[in-house]
Parts: sequence; C-alpha cells; structure tokens
Amino acid sequence: MNEEHQMGLEYIKSRSGLKAVLMIALAFAAAVWGVGQIKAYKFIGSNPNTTRSITVSGEGKTFVRADVATVQMTISSEAGPTNLAIIQDRNSNIANAVIGFVKSQGVKDEDVKTINYSIYPRYNYSQSGQEFLGYTIRQEIQVKIRDLAKVGVILNGAVGEGANEVSGLQFTVDDPKEPRETARQQAINEAKTNAEKLAGELGVKLVRMVNYSENTGGQPPIYFGDAAYAKGMGGGGPAPDIQVGQNEIKSFVTLTYEIE
Repeated sequence: MNEEHQMGLEYIKSRSGLKAVLMIALAFAAAVWGVGQIKAYKFIGSNPNTTRSITVSGEGKTFVRADVATVQMTISSEAGPTNLAIIQDRNSNIANAVIGFVKSQGVKDEDVKTINYSIYPRYNYSQSGQEFLGYTIRQEIQVKIRDLAKVGVILNGAVGEGANEVSGLQFTVDDPKEPRETARQQAINEAKTNAEKLAGELGVKLVRMVNYSENTGGQPPIYFGDAAYAKGMGGGGPAPDIQVGQNEIKSFVTLTYEIE
C-alpha cells in the first residue's frame, strides 16, 4: 500500500514538472514573439531596403535657325438672308484662288490644309428683339512654307487673291531631333558635373545612377505676330520683310544616384 502511494506521488511530481517546463517554454516563445513585434513596429511606414541617394538636375539648350513657316489664311464673306448659296459659291472661288496662288509659289499639296469651314447666322440685337441679318461664311487654311525667302511674297499674294486675314505666322524647325539630342547631351553632362560636385561637398561616393527623367519643354516657335491684311486696308501693297530669327531648343534632365 505504501509502495503504491509512493508511486502515485512520483507520478504527480513528474506531471507537475512537465507542466512547469511547458509553461517556461511558452513564456520564452511569447517573449521572442514580443521582441519581434517591437522590432517590426519600428519599420511601420518605412522601407528597410531604402538606399541613400541624391538627385541633381541639368539644363541644355541650343539655337537653330528655323527652316519652315506656318501661317493661317482666312477667307470670309457675309451673305444676306436669301443669297447664301451665291455668296457661299463666291467665297469658295476666292479660297480656291488663294490656294492656287500658294501652290504656284512652290508650296506642296500636303502643306496646304483646310482647318475650318463654318457657316453661322448673324443677328442684330436691340431692345425690340433680334433681327436676322444673314450668314457669315468662313474658311480657314493652314499653309506650311518651306522656302522662307518666299514668305513675304506668299502672304502679300494671298491677300491680293482675296484672303481677309493672314495671321498666326510662326517659324519652327521641321525636324528638331538633332538639335534636341545636342541639348539633351548638354543637360546630362551638366547634371553629372553637379552630381560629382555635390557628392564631394557631402563627403559621399556615387555608386550608380538609379533614375533618369527628361523634360524637353517642347519647341517654342518664333511668332511674327498676328499679321492681318484685308482688301481695301493695305492688302496688295509691297511684300513685308519677314525676319526668320532662331529657335531655342531646351532639354531638362534629372538624375538620381545611389550614394555610400
């Protein structure tokens, strides 16, 4: 009987010991998990893989003489309430004469484009109401002139053929690819120089380039202004002396370097 009692006590002790070991193991695991959570909390909202970097910019520009002119020519007429078809036909004949003259000066078919044709009513508004006056017919033609020596002659001749307005004259470079590449290379060289200088001032080393972006800013045209002529208001006089000038083509680049 005593022997059985003794065995029972040993069994209880062994189970108590095992339970204590399990409790200690669970407590240790909980502690490890807690430490991990605290460490992870430090990186919430941040990227632990973020590298140190600097960002620099550079600008390049080149000047090139324009080689093409673009101008808009408008032929418009006013019709009464009952003669729209007649005036519309007359306006078309004048537009065709203008186009014919332009092409006679060596402008190719693909460089002449009608960009607007519209017919809209005209009214006179007064206290007694509105009065229908008729219609306005308007045709707008865009012309690209590649022989810049003929710009003045073509503008003057178009007015002589009946164009009411000649406006929006601008000079551009037909193919700006080469000067744009030149400007880009200048911008990159300047940005690299700025990066090396900044790294020296900060006491860091450039490792590698990690990002590049470019903004060419487009090609700003040179405007001659809104040269407007009209029959009976100076049209058909001496051809204007048109100065072509130069276009400035720019490039802006941004470089980001990893540093150490």
